[in-house]
Amino acid sequence: MGRGADGSPSALDVVLHHWPLLIFVPAVLVLLGTFIGITRWWDLRDGMRVADRTVGDKWRLGRRRVEQCTCSWHTIATEVRAENG
Repeated sequence: MGRGADGSPSALDVVLHHWPLLIFVPAVLVLLGTFIGITRWWDLRDGMRVADRTVGDKWRLGRRRVEQCTCSWHTIATEVRAENG
């Protein structure tokens, strides 16, 4: 390849000489950024799952257990039995 008018190497010479650096360094940086982004997203997702689980556990622990079912099907059935005898 040739030299420029001032004696410096042309842009094409520089690119051809440093092509591994110009290709692989940006590719590695993009890959690293992608891994960092996926890891942060994954950690946030796991954090939300843990938070949902602890809220659900607190709700279940604070809830009173009903010994007798109070749904309409069972209350109507007991009223009918009481009326019939």
